[in-house]
Amino acid sequence: GASPRLVVLDPLVRFGRPTLAGRGLPTDVLFERYQAGDSAAELAADYDLPAAEVDEAIRFEARPAGPV
Repeated sequence: GASPRLVVLDPLVRFGRPTLAGRGLPTDVLFERYQAGDSAAELAADYDLPAAEVDEAIRFEARPAGPV
């Protein structure tokens, strides 16, 4: 089956901003720090997250914006 979604858009969490499932951490926060030069490993350590979740958040934010 499909892997569970790591990035969720829940109107009740952070006003519908994309967040990491079960954590309430907006993916754009991770992505901005990644773009500023922090490695995925540093972000995982800072936020006590599995590296896979950080990678997924970065991939999600870096995707081409499509129609909403």
